[in-house]
Amino acid sequence: MKKGARLLLICLLFCCVPMKVEAAEDVDFDTEREEMLRYLEDEDVFGDLEGLAKQETGITFSQLTGLIAENGVMGSLREIGDYVLQSLIGEIRTNRQNMIHILVLVLLFCVLQNFLE
Repeated sequence: MKKGARLLLICLLFCCVPMKVEAAEDVDFDTEREEMLRYLEDEDVFGDLEGLAKQETGITFSQLTGLIAENGVMGSLREIGDYVLQSLIGEIRTNRQNMIHILVLVLLFCVLQNFLE
């Protein structure tokens, strides 16, 4: 879960880095965005983050940057939130048996402590 939080922090920092941009008169933003994403994929800029992101959240880093590029940060927050929620639910399902064991132990210790008093 710590890795997922780090990944989310890296994504947010990546989106908040200020860049100076000058637009020409006739700029096709869709073409520019596709070229930028193709370049990032070809250069394997996010190679290490791809596997980590896929493992933790179910979405690759390139898909995440594509969502942000298409919808903007505010537009893609809902979809990112859905992935984070699904990751959280998956963690709960994975660790459900451990949580039940801990709960049973806590209840047993509470009962035993009441006998000691």
